[in-house]
Amino acid sequence: MTAFVLRLLLDTNVFIIGFLDPDSPEAKLLTLLETGPKFIVIFSNDLEQQIRRVGKRLQSSDWVGLLLHYIWSTLQVEYVYITSEEMTEVETISDIPREDIGIYLTALRGKTDYLISANHELLKEAAAKQNKFQCLDAEAFLAKYGND
Repeated sequence: MTAFVLRLLLDTNVFIIGFLDPDSPEAKLLTLLETGPKFIVIFSNDLEQQIRRVGKRLQSSDWVGLLLHYIWSTLQVEYVYITSEEMTEVETISDIPREDIGIYLTALRGKTDYLISANHELLKEAAAKQNKFQCLDAEAFLAKYGND
């Protein structure tokens, strides 16, 4: 019997909120993802840069280091690299905001099943138009998969 594996892309806000607030749905999601091989977390150079930028602004470089260590040591991660050429190409042919292009490309290149985010309505619309991955917030994902 083959185990079903879900490929997830967590937006920057999910990592930041989940690591800052242990009582948040985002933290509960991170805990669920620690449970093993039925979840693969898609990660990219663009997502890492966003986490570093936001984390330093909200906390410190040391805090960001702890968060990145947590991601790499605790979650099952698959890394995709997004080139600047790809970013430029998508920027010229789409209406996705520049700050969201890297996340969108990460989702596509990582063959993501779910993009989990708290606040990217345009990405949700683009994902629906692409019909390649679904978008949920942490609470909705937990409601769907948290009790398996």
